[in-house]
Amino acid sequence: MQNAVEYSFPVNLITLEHAVLCANCDVISESRNGHCIACGSPSLISLSRVLGRARLAEREILRLPLNALHIHRVA
Repeated sequence: MQNAVEYSFPVNLITLEHAVLCANCDVISESRNGHCIACGSPSLISLSRVLGRARLAEREILRLPLNALHIHRVA
């Protein structure tokens, strides 16, 4: 990996897309099973959503121009 930095102490990095904050114990982790890895609580908050960084697919849907939507009325 280019521009990699070496540390003399352990470093834990989590991508924002997978980072969650436990509302129960205030631990930030990369829990992918829906429960906090520290306390087991299901009360997780997605940090990417809190910071307004939705997934690319969600952002693309939100960027559609209004004239791209076709509304059909059913009688």
